[in-house]
Amino acid sequence: MDKEIAFAVIKRFSGKYAVQDMCRFYGVSRSGYYAWKQRLPRGAKDLELIKMIEECHAQNKRRYGYRRVAIWLRREKGLTVNHKKVLRITQS
Repeated sequence: MDKEIAFAVIKRFSGKYAVQDMCRFYGVSRSGYYAWKQRLPRGAKDLELIKMIEECHAQNKRRYGYRRVAIWLRREKGLTVNHKKVLRITQS
C-alpha cells in the first residue's frame, strides 16, 4: 500500500482507533504520519502568487515571459520572487 493512502486512511479513522496502532498495522512511522499531516498540499503555498501572475498576464495581454513577470512582481507588488519559481508556476 502506498504511504499516501495509508496516511489518508489513518487520518480518516484517527478518532476511532489509536494512531500508533494504525501506523504499526500499515507499516508506516508515526512521525512520518504527523509530518505528512503538517504539510500543505503542493499548490496551496503558491495560490496568492498564482493570482498575482494571472493579474500580470491580464494587464499585459500575456506578453511577459517569466523573467519580466518576476520583475513586474517586484516593481508593482513589492514581492521578491525567484524567476525560477515564476517559471515553474507558469509552466504548470
